[in-house]
Formats: sequence, C-alpha cells, structure tokens
Amino acid sequence: MRKISDRLKISRENKGVSQTQVYKDTGINNKTLSGYERGISEPDLDTVRLLAEYYDVSLDYLLGKTDNIIHYKSDKEFPKSESFIDYVVKEAEKAGFNLRNKSKEEIAKIIVKALKIDEINKSN
Repeated sequence: MRKISDRLKISRENKGVSQTQVYKDTGINNKTLSGYERGISEPDLDTVRLLAEYYDVSLDYLLGKTDNIIHYKSDKEFPKSESFIDYVVKEAEKAGFNLRNKSKEEIAKIIVKALKIDEINKSN
C-alpha cells in the first residue's frame, strides 16, 4: 500500500516533525514509523486513526481515498453544546452559505449531493 506510506511521510513533513518527535508525542516507535513511511509494513486502523489526528488530516486522505487534506475532527473536539450539524452550519457560513433555515435532513441531503458531485468530478 504505497499511497499510505507516501501520505504518512508527507503529513509528518507538513507538520514539521521528525520521526523521533512523533515517537515522543504518540508512542509509535520511530523505527516502526519509518517502516510505515517506506512501505515495508502497514499500520493497523487504530494507528492510522491516531496518526490522522496527530497530523491533523482525514483518514480518507491517509488511506488515499481523497487528495483533499481535510483536517481531522474527532467527536471529542465538538463542544457538548455543539452538534456536528451545528458545526457544518458554522463552517458553511464561513464559506458564504446560509444553512440556518434548513432542517437536519435537508443539510444531510446537501452533503450527500456534494459528495456525489465530488465523485463525478473525480471520475472525469
């Protein structure tokens, strides 16, 4: 799985940290990380999730499902008073879209349509 090895190395370099620093911050041995980055071995899903959070990239990016570096957001990062939908509405407003008058179901449909359009664009 060459793509994940490349993405791990790129993500580490983008964060500006050494393999030794990743070890200090995550507990993943730098020799093990080197093996992941060189494609010699593959991390398990829990390790991929940990590295995605550490590098602030999406799992889809690390796994090669997308080329967009979408920053990692875990459920624990949403304040208890803020739901995922509230977060999406706020992010949409930052981009100039008003979703305040939309129901959760309408917002979900918009997201699904956007994902479908993204898939179509990727295949062209």
